[in-house]
Amino acid sequence: MSQQEIVERLEADGIDTGWIKQLRNHRVLFFHNTAPWIALEVASWRPRRFELLVLKKTVPDDADDMIRFKELVDIFRGFERSLGALYGLIVATIEQVESREQT
Repeated sequence: MSQQEIVERLEADGIDTGWIKQLRNHRVLFFHNTAPWIALEVASWRPRRFELLVLKKTVPDDADDMIRFKELVDIFRGFERSLGALYGLIVATIEQVESREQT
């Protein structure tokens, strides 16, 4: 089963799949092109508030060179919301294969 088939089935179940593309892009970047760098951004000094960033390069030029923690949380939540449908898809696929093998 291809990634596209999985995405189409999730979308047919009304599940937002935007997280899949984001996760894939980040995975490809960090596995094949560069290492992630962790940084803190000072959101405010009073009250003190910091935001976690994952940098795509050591010295970012603009916002596209970093991943905000909120985006990582959104990817995780998207995956989490998809788990039930993914589980059902895996079980259905296994049952199809098993039924073909029995005939």
